[in-house]
Formats: sequence, C-alpha cells, structure tokens
Amino acid sequence: NQQLVRERSDVRDVTFFQGFPYSDVSFAGASVTAVAETAEAAQRAARKAAEYAWSRRQDFLIPLNSAEQAMDLALQAEYPVVINESSDNPGGGAPGDGTYLLREMLRRNLPGSAYGYIYDPQVVRQAVAAGVGACIDCLLGARQDAFHGTPVELKGAYVKTISDGRY
Repeated sequence: NQQLVRERSDVRDVTFFQGFPYSDVSFAGASVTAVAETAEAAQRAARKAAEYAWSRRQDFLIPLNSAEQAMDLALQAEYPVVINESSDNPGGGAPGDGTYLLREMLRRNLPGSAYGYIYDPQVVRQAVAAGVGACIDCLLGARQDAFHGTPVELKGAYVKTISDGRY
C-alpha cells in the first residue's frame, strides 16, 4: 500500500483487510479501504490494491493438518501444546461443538492432556441431573451440523463439578 500512496500524490492511504475466512456471512471477506483527495482516486487505488491481493491469493493458503497429523506433531514437542479447532470458532458463528480433535485425543488415550470445551446443553442438563460425582453415558457434541464431526459416545463420563462459571 505504501507504493500506491507514493505513486499518487492524491492518495493518502490504502489498507488491505484479510477478513475472516470462517465466517458464515459473505460480507466478512477480504476488503480494501483507500483514502484519497477524490472518490475516483480512492476507487482506483482500492481496485489496484484488491487486484494485487487477488493475484497473490495462493500465497495466503496454508496446508492444514488433520486431527491425526496435529496430534502427531504435538506429541513430538517437548513443551505444552495447544491445538485449536479454528474452523469451529463460536466468535465467528460456528457452534463450538466440534468433535474431531476430541475423538482423536480419546482414541490415543493421552494421559495429562485436556480438552477445552464442547458446547452441548443437552449433556450439561444430563450432568446436572446426575450430580457431582456421578458417572453418565452420553453422546457429546456435533449436534448443530455435520461439518464439525459426529457425536462422541462416552461411557461412564465422570461429573467432576457443576458451576455457574464464576470463580
């Protein structure tokens, strides 16, 4: 964008915003904002920056690991690792009930590991009804759609605590 600003004295600034690729709305994609002396100059600069970004779109693609590959990499590390299910981000409109990583963690039986959370009000109601210290059988997660996995069958899941979330 600095090159665009230097090329034209009537353009003050051009900024590329990468957007949020996992959003479920079309208007959260990539965009360009240009500030110039005239609307025409701003449109020209914005179009030039957008065309440049589009021409380089392959540079923005990164290979993604499967749950299995992510676990393999994490197990090689000599330090604590956080694996994030970025496509199941409630802040971006996803349900937060993805099961791919949890299923792989359970398959591998990883002592000393923890899973952050799964949004599943049905299982919460079941745990509350059973009470602290009880063990429940349930199907956990993947209730909103099929994109984030299938429910994980748990047998004898221990209800460690029940909280309103305040501590």
